[in-house]
This record gives sequence, C-alpha cells and structure tokens, in this order.
Amino acid sequence: MRLVSLALEHFRQHMRSQISFDHGLVGIIGPNGAGKTTLVEAIAFALFGSKALRGKLDEVKTRGAPKDAEVRIGLIFEQDGQIWRIDRGISDAELFQAGETRAVVNGNREVSNRIAHLLGMTLEEFKATYYTEQKGLEFLSGQKGASERERFILRILGYDRFERMQDLMRQDKRDRRNEISGWEAGLGNREELQDKLAQERANLELLEGRYSDSAQAVKENEKQAEERKRTLRGLEERRKAWEIQRNKEVELEARFRTNLEHEKQLAARVKRISEQVEQELTVISGESGREIKSIAEEIVEKLDKVRNQAKELEEELAEAERARTQKIAEVNGRMTQIASDLQKLEARQAGLLGLSEEAECPTCRQPLGRSFAAVKEHFSE
Repeated sequence: MRLVSLALEHFRQHMRSQISFDHGLVGIIGPNGAGKTTLVEAIAFALFGSKALRGKLDEVKTRGAPKDAEVRIGLIFEQDGQIWRIDRGISDAELFQAGETRAVVNGNREVSNRIAHLLGMTLEEFKATYYTEQKGLEFLSGQKGASERERFILRILGYDRFERMQDLMRQDKRDRRNEISGWEAGLGNREELQDKLAQERANLELLEGRYSDSAQAVKENEKQAEERKRTLRGLEERRKAWEIQRNKEVELEARFRTNLEHEKQLAARVKRISEQVEQELTVISGESGREIKSIAEEIVEKLDKVRNQAKELEEELAEAERARTQKIAEVNGRMTQIASDLQKLEARQAGLLGLSEEAECPTCRQPLGRSFAAVKEHFSE
C-alpha cells in the first residue's frame, strides 16, 4: 500500500488539514501536541474505523468546533496499481475507485471489511506492521537490551504467529506419522488382503445384482403405484359424483317432504271448507227450498211460452216461403208468356217488312196499297 493524500476536518487538533505524500520517504516534524500522532491515527481510522481510535469516541471532535461540524477523514491510497479513496465520518463511510462518483461500498463495517480484504490484513496486523502508537518504540531505545528489541520487532512483524504455526505443523506431522504407522500395523498380510479384496468384490457384484433386481422391482412397484393412483383418482371422481347425486336426492327428498306436508295442510283446509260449505248449503236448502222451487216453475213456464212463440214464427216463415215460391212461379210463367208473344210479334214484324204495296193485310185480307208506307214508317220508329 502507498499513501497518496490525507484530508482531516475537525479531527482532534486538526480543524482542517491537507497532506500529500510524495514518492520516497516522508517525515512529519513538529512540537509535542502539534498533531503528528493524530495524522497516523487518522490514517488508521480512515482504513479500519472507530476501532483504531484512542480514547472515547466523543473526544475525537476538535475542541471549539461548531456543534453542527462533522468529523471527516479523506484518504487516497494505491494498492496493487489501483487508486482508492475513502471518505469516513463517525457514523458513515464510503469507498470509491479512482475517477468514480458512485461508491463501491457504503457503511462503516462494510468499508472496513473491504479494506481488510484489499490490504490482506486486519487492524491488529496493520498495527503490527505499518503502524506503531506513540511510545510504542521505547523498546528500541536500548534501555532493555537487544533481546527485548528483537522480541518486540519479531512481535510487531508477527513472527510469533509463524512460530506457533510451525509448532502446529510439527505436531500435525507427528500425528500423521502415528496414524500411518497404525494403518500399516492394521493392514496385516498382503495375500490375506488380496483374498479379502476378492471376497469384497464378489460381495459387491452380488449386491449390484440385488440392486438391479431391487431397481426393477422398484420400477414395477412404481408402475403399480401409478395404476393404483389412477384407479384411486377414478374412484375419487365417482365418489364426488355420488356425493353430488346424493345431495340432489337429499334435496329432492326434503322438497318432497315439504310439498307433502303442504298438500296435507291444503287437504285439511279443503276438508274444513267443504264441511263448512256443506253446512251452509244445508241451512240454505232448509230455509229457501220453497222459493227456489217457485222460481224454477216460473222459469219452465216462460221457457214453454218462448218455445211456442218460436214454433209460430217458424210456421209463419214457412208459409211466407211457400207464398214467395208461388209468386215467383207465377212471375216466371208470365215472363215466359211475354217472351213467347214477343217472339211472335218480331216474326210478324219481319214478315210485314218483307211485304210490298200489293200484299194483302194479314188482318183484313185487303191489299195494303198506300198504307204500306205508313206501316213501314211505324215499324222503323
């Protein structure tokens, strides 16, 4: 990892600071309390969050800063040729790639986890390699000897972990050797093992045959199960149809019983009414029998009178019809006679018109003479 720049706002002694880290060795010099250690702390805070802070969280904000002022740390660094930018506050954090405006990761914990993945180390490992707190280098002053300095350097380099790993590897190696020795002791004679292997193979073939038979039996069972399922579905459908029919029959039976009860009620009501009517008719027949008989006799008398009048009218009509027929016959006879007379006259007229002055009169037998012209003129008119 290579640091590129660091920006601080309202972080301990730094109200607003900006530092660029050039290539090569960079030294930060200043009096005590100027904020040199704070810069290193700010870098650790930007990378790993509040776990890297000294003291309490509410002591981080610069004294005298406005109440609404926010603590912000901006760190730009390079890792494996890629430039990254961290923008972290007390309660939030964002990680950006170079040139991007959209954060790759958001959130304090998420950014810290991504940084640990990028750097390949945790905060503790970072402190043991890149970062040493104030007064952490007193072991190098020589006051406690070279052995203490060596142990300290080995500790901050994490060498003690390698020693523990070596011890674990040695123990694991011994355990594996002991396990192999136990296997070798338990294997026994090679020929016996080969015989046992052959027996196991035979057993395996037998089991495979049984498995094949079992698989075939399973298929047959599955086929039978499917057929039974189809049969069951058919029976279920028939059962549902039977239930529907049964419900209809129950409903019809209920309706029949209701109608039957209704008919019984109607029959009882008709019986009561019939009895009541019969009683009333009995009363009426007892009280008004004579009056009804008198009315019936009067009606019969009037009916006979009307029948007699109708008979008289029929006789008169028949007489009138006979008279009309006779009159028609008389008229027809007269018309026949008139037609005959007319025919005779027309014949005589034709005969007269055919005569001359020398002809004799058919009546007086005398010659017509000059009277012929007058006769002819008369017929012409």
